[in-house]
Amino acid sequence: MIDLLTKESFGQRFFKKIDLGLIFLCILLTSFSLLILYSLEISLFKSQLQYFLFGFLIFFIVSRIDYQVLKGFYLPIYVVSILLLLLNPIFGQVTRETTRWIRIGSLNFQSSEFVKPLLLLFFAAIVEKLDFNKFKSILIFIFCLFVPVFLVFKQPDLGSALVILISSFSILFYKGLPKKYFFIGFLTFIIVTPLSWGLLKPYQRERVTSFVNPSYDPLGTGYNLIQSRIALGSGQFLGQGLGQGSQSQLRFLPERHSDFIFASLGEELGFLGTGIVILVFFFLILRIVSYLSLNMDLFSSSICFGTAVILGFQIVVNLGMNLGLLPITGLTLPLLSYGGSSLVSTFILLGLVQSGVRQSQGKKAIEIK
Repeated sequence: MIDLLTKESFGQRFFKKIDLGLIFLCILLTSFSLLILYSLEISLFKSQLQYFLFGFLIFFIVSRIDYQVLKGFYLPIYVVSILLLLLNPIFGQVTRETTRWIRIGSLNFQSSEFVKPLLLLFFAAIVEKLDFNKFKSILIFIFCLFVPVFLVFKQPDLGSALVILISSFSILFYKGLPKKYFFIGFLTFIIVTPLSWGLLKPYQRERVTSFVNPSYDPLGTGYNLIQSRIALGSGQFLGQGLGQGSQSQLRFLPERHSDFIFASLGEELGFLGTGIVILVFFFLILRIVSYLSLNMDLFSSSICFGTAVILGFQIVVNLGMNLGLLPITGLTLPLLSYGGSSLVSTFILLGLVQSGVRQSQGKKAIEIK
């Protein structure tokens, strides 16, 4: 009888050591997303709800996987990432001069979103294995990074290429790479950046120039930015109310459900709504970073740090884009923007973090009893 009372139920075993605080923050953000999408278009709401439920299931499955097993498959994971990106030239749908989306039968997905967690796994593994005091190790790292970044850049998806580049180098920073290499890398970045201007597509260059002066072409390249500012400004403190936003409801605001969902939210829920969302994002990143104080190994802590960088970078860039502080890149707002690829990719990242937290030794885990 005592054994029956003390034996853990299936639910207790399934949720064991899962951080309820993290889950709460994720649900809160996705609730804002579903609320705005319901206001914009019921079909968007229904699709996003399905993506959310599937992504949440993936989160729990990934969180239960032994991350040491994943580390052992770091080379196959890298190969799968490259193969995924090579599908774009073959099966990629041409949309606005890009081939970011792959359609195979009824399946439609964005490969660059799914390689983010895969490449994070790979680079977290090789950082643990390579000796970066040797120049050969630096060359191996750069080559392994160059291939996927180049393939993503050619889609072209400049935003995702930057995410992969910055998150990978952030792992080196976290590991404690000798400062001379960061200095060399910074100089290389300064030299290469002006030269890369010619590699950008015409519409990408126009996005940068319109960011500097959107009023120069208000009905063309500057249109998106101007409409986003109008939407956010018209929301004032409390917003115009759900379904009442003129810019979003009348479709003056482009990509109102994805790239500019923050502007849609600001128009209908005002500064109060956007302020709450920004605070929730802040606590989400803070929650992830707080795991680094646990007794993790380098692999799991690198994944944790890299995830914080990926999500943090996307949040800053997307908000800056909506506010007119940064050029338009097409990066989604994690857990808020419409889209299955982005949502599932984010839940995979968070699941990997929870896997490392759950299995770290010598820590006081968060448990449901």
